[in-house]
Amino acid sequence: MSEIVAKRYAVALFEVAEERGAVDAIESQLTLVVQTLAESEDLRKVLYHPQISADDKKKLVVKVFEKQVGQEVLNLLKLLVDRKRESLIDELREAYIKLANTKRGILDDSHDGGPSR
Repeated sequence: MSEIVAKRYAVALFEVAEERGAVDAIESQLTLVVQTLAESEDLRKVLYHPQISADDKKKLVVKVFEKQVGQEVLNLLKLLVDRKRESLIDELREAYIKLANTKRGILDDSHDGGPSR
């Protein structure tokens, strides 16, 4: 279920990125966010804690990422916080990369590891 929801967010972000000619930049920014979360246990604890208010989480997101990511990614992160979907960022990034690779003509061979017949 979360994969479907993450893909919806990814599609919406991808459409905005395409309109603005920023597909690669936004992909890099999403990767930066995922890497930062992976490297900072404290950041993950705060961002994923159910008793910390959405406003406090959004302030933290802005403080940590505003100089590193564009407005599109920052707005997405705040939206995810508002909708209590912070934990989708990894899946969202993966879905976004698949969309970008499809657009680039790069096939995703993760389905079975071999060619289709």
